[in-house]
Amino acid sequence: MTGKSSYSPDPALSQSLNELFHRALVGEGFTSGASLAHEIELTIKSGVSPLNIDYQVGRRSHAGQKRSKNEDCLLCLSLSRMINGVSQPVGLYAIADGMGGHATGELASSLTIQAINQKAFSELNSLQNLMPNEYIAWLKGTVQAANQAVYSSRQSSSSDMGSTLVCTLMLGSQAYIAHIGDSRLYLIREGAMQQLTTDHSLVQHLVNIGQINSEDARFHPQRNVIYRSLGDKPLVEADVSTMNLLPGDKLLLCSDGCNGMLDDLTVQRIILEADSPQIACNRLIEAANLAGGEDNISVILIEVVAA
Repeated sequence: MTGKSSYSPDPALSQSLNELFHRALVGEGFTSGASLAHEIELTIKSGVSPLNIDYQVGRRSHAGQKRSKNEDCLLCLSLSRMINGVSQPVGLYAIADGMGGHATGELASSLTIQAINQKAFSELNSLQNLMPNEYIAWLKGTVQAANQAVYSSRQSSSSDMGSTLVCTLMLGSQAYIAHIGDSRLYLIREGAMQQLTTDHSLVQHLVNIGQINSEDARFHPQRNVIYRSLGDKPLVEADVSTMNLLPGDKLLLCSDGCNGMLDDLTVQRIILEADSPQIACNRLIEAANLAGGEDNISVILIEVVAA
């Protein structure tokens, strides 16, 4: 609507507000003017006094109906911090979906989560008062550590193992998101759901160039073909983004065993009707299995709540 293709930061505004206007003018935008106004207000307030928030987390993983083993791995790490009487939690949440057959796929996803877990345990508590670019650099380095673990094992075993990854580092009201492959992250805000990641897959490419639509992609015979994964090369490029979170926001991380069986409207309805993130995760697994459960199914749902 603005016709703008770029945004020049205003030196009179804070970095958070400049990031907000960049998103509004040339980024993914907002679902409504009220949503934009609400986030502007919260961003200004958070610049004076940090938001007092907490995270409520649900998680579940299931092998599905057609697979004998579960090659997905999950990580949920949460730290509760009170800084000058204000709750500013830290969280790291990840889902890895292994590829390459039962043995190698299972190993690839577990190596991915182990590498992230080890780096988080030694460094996560020290991630305080950094600049946004430093948090992004830490997240990229963590993804690269996971990639190196899978790549080394792949080389030594002469296998074709690999793994997808979707993860988010959350610090108070800020989220840093990284992903590789076709595991996804969605934002649920004010009753609407938006996919924040773009699959590194053949069918997504076909959608991008207009050969098929998103519904066709769910049933395409080559829907499991991805062109970027952990372990394929010595260095990997993750898509990384940031966003400001509001009380009431929910972030859904899922493997393709969830979104491959359930369309977005069904996922959205289940989450909005559930009384808690854990109940929503349980119902998503049940619904995906009832729809066929053709792959392993993993979900993590994080709700931002006013503390």
